[in-house]
Amino acid sequence: RNEQGEIEVAVGDIIKVALESVSRAIAVEYARHGIRSNIIQAGVTPTPALKLIPGSAGMTAVAERRNPFGRTTTPEAVADFIALMCLDEAAWVNGALIRVDGGEHIAPL
Repeated sequence: RNEQGEIEVAVGDIIKVALESVSRAIAVEYARHGIRSNIIQAGVTPTPALKLIPGSAGMTAVAERRNPFGRTTTPEAVADFIALMCLDEAAWVNGALIRVDGGEHIAPL
């Protein structure tokens, strides 16, 4: 946190990159045991944690305008995707970074 008690965004970015690296290592090392590891990269999702990020209201507004569906990602949408990944039909997905954002990441600004 900075002097104003706000969470520093750069620290969060560093943590995300480290977690991606760990997930890839798990995907390789534990696959032989039937353990898969994937990263879900959700779009802007209104949660109490998001409110702690400086400028989060602006991030939410931009996400709503940018997203092809005209809204932000919901916690339920992310949970639904996680449930899909637990199905046997998803067993071959391993070591992936999967965006669950309704297309927000590919839409023009």
